[in-house]
Amino acid sequence: MKKTIGFAISILALTGVALSGGAQAEFSGTYEIDVPVLSYSERYITVTEVRPVQECREVAVSAGGSTSSDTPELLGAIIGGAIGKEIDDDSKSSTVIGALLGASIASDLEKKNAQGKGGTRMETRCTTVERQVETQKLSGNYVNYEFQGNVFRATVPSRPGSMIKVKIVAIPVDYAN
Repeated sequence: MKKTIGFAISILALTGVALSGGAQAEFSGTYEIDVPVLSYSERYITVTEVRPVQECREVAVSAGGSTSSDTPELLGAIIGGAIGKEIDDDSKSSTVIGALLGASIASDLEKKNAQGKGGTRMETRCTTVERQVETQKLSGNYVNYEFQGNVFRATVPSRPGSMIKVKIVAIPVDYAN
């Protein structure tokens, strides 16, 4: 309030309102003038937004090597049984022994081929989650300017030059609220 009254008095003095021979000149109105900018600084505000963020982590996964198929063992049993029957055509036991040996050999070969392919390996797994992210957003500029020996501060939307235009409202002090 003190600055407003002082500012109004300064404005009245600037506009030439004066007492002249006991009579007061009447003047009221608004006008704009250019005043020098003393300094400015950018004004930032903190904005919180919800954004999708990708989070990744390394996990150990099986590198393979085991199969769920029984096909190699079945084929080994059939081939082993056929060989066993050829060795002794009259003996059922040689057919059974050949089938068992064929299945066993096929299983061993499958395990041997899987070696080096087994174990674990590292793999990157990513998921998208929503996170609150705070950012600084430019919301204007603080400007310090001088008018009639006084320094004032204002917030303006864009970067000022060396001068800034201010609006002067001139009203009689007796009627100012």
